[in-house]
Amino acid sequence: VHPADRMWWGLHPCICLLHYGPCTDIALPALVLQGSGVFYFGYVLFQIPSNLLLNRLGAKTWLPFITAAWGLVATCCILIHSPASFYVLRFFLGVAEAGAFPGMWAVCGQFYPSAYITVPYSVIEASIAVSQILAAPAAAALLQLAGVWSLAGWQWLFLAEGLATLVLAGILRWRLPSSVEAASFLTADDKQWLLQQLGAAAIHDKQVHSGSSAAMLNGYSSSSKTADDRSKRPQCDSKDIILHAGNSEAAHDTEDLLLHKASTNVVSSSALVVSTNAAAEASVSGAQLTAWQQVLATFRNRLILYLMLLKALKDIALDGLVYWVPMLVHALIDGNSISLSIPGSSTSSSVGGVTKHCGGKESQLQAVLLSAIPFGTAALAAVALGHSSEIRQERRFHIGLPLALGGCAFMMLPLLLKLASHVPAFIAVTAAVIAADATTGPFWSWVHNAAVPGTGAVTFAAVNSVGKAGGFLGPLSFGLILHATGSYVPSILLVSAVLICGGAMALLYSGERWIQYQKLPEAHCEMAQL
Repeated sequence: VHPADRMWWGLHPCICLLHYGPCTDIALPALVLQGSGVFYFGYVLFQIPSNLLLNRLGAKTWLPFITAAWGLVATCCILIHSPASFYVLRFFLGVAEAGAFPGMWAVCGQFYPSAYITVPYSVIEASIAVSQILAAPAAAALLQLAGVWSLAGWQWLFLAEGLATLVLAGILRWRLPSSVEAASFLTADDKQWLLQQLGAAAIHDKQVHSGSSAAMLNGYSSSSKTADDRSKRPQCDSKDIILHAGNSEAAHDTEDLLLHKASTNVVSSSALVVSTNAAAEASVSGAQLTAWQQVLATFRNRLILYLMLLKALKDIALDGLVYWVPMLVHALIDGNSISLSIPGSSTSSSVGGVTKHCGGKESQLQAVLLSAIPFGTAALAAVALGHSSEIRQERRFHIGLPLALGGCAFMMLPLLLKLASHVPAFIAVTAAVIAADATTGPFWSWVHNAAVPGTGAVTFAAVNSVGKAGGFLGPLSFGLILHATGSYVPSILLVSAVLICGGAMALLYSGERWIQYQKLPEAHCEMAQL
């Protein structure tokens, strides 16, 4: 079994379970309660502080702690008795959840080499889609308990979320290793291989980012070595050691240094393991940078700022699509046409047969249950796309093309609805969900590779904060447009435009040109086996 595969089976189950704690809460706003803005305020505001504490205390301590806090706050939500208590608890729920997902992505960067990290990120994204699928039947079942023990249906939802999350906190504390060396599910050879991979990448990252950031971000620097000289160097047969570099000359200088060390045998096996281990820990823990330095380095990184905007576009589209899927399921079930105008507007119209207004509550539960189809498809597509991206070590086309094509497909939605072509319309929405959701795994590998060494957890938190802010403001703007125009068409076109713009940004991303995935010469492979 490959060490990366063994790491996957040992680490990923407990990480992916973290998505299922809030699965009932995912369905809650759509079924019972409102007030997600307060939740998002706490969630966005505290992501960076939470991950700074993760760097200081370690993932094994901090992730179970905030998961337990999350569970306690969710359980306390059954005591809501007024709007004020509801908003206060929703705010603290957002604060508790803030560090969970960025912390998971940072943990993956601690345990997986860069060449093997896209699939783990994609599986995490697939688990999010699966949790959205499970949210509907879980909420439906819990709502049927209304009246049992004198609790309302929404109280059962909160109670189930809280108790499940508390159990998960115990599992995380028990199963999550504090480091590669502490991973009981890895063999000694697995640990040595992973430490060598992570250490080599950490050393290379440090050299790349210690140079001129302007030169690095503006493209390749000139190299004194010719292509012929480089082509004569023997290559490893597998992707055992793959580095990402921002400066080609620095990369070749590093190769020369490692070749010299290998040829003169100045590095022993034990020394290599110790040095790579220290470099790996320094690169992911942020121990060499103060909290303020981590934040500054993150927001001065032009590539990360670019990816923040791309994440905001993706989340605007995805949160908007979550709204449209149940509406189309209504039409598909009943075989009726859908009005593209809100009731009572001067532009209200329908085509043939009974009219169903978008977002109506009739058959809501049935529609929500069948809305699992697009998200289930997106989960499968996320794994397939991540695997393809990792095998080919390519990101731009795996992100840009699906986003652009999904935007074009969703742009056809108004026409398909006017023609009462519900199945093609449903396929178009599914394509858009896949575009916005399944591309997230390769996207996070971009963030991982572009982050300045020592800022990983803060970088993930910053990018996710901006994305979630966009995810909240997007549906809000859709509502404003809807009430201003009396039609759903402008909102549909806005989602389409956002997806297409996101695709264009991905295809133009400059980091793909300076972050190279290079195989080290054979001598490096020999050194790794010393």
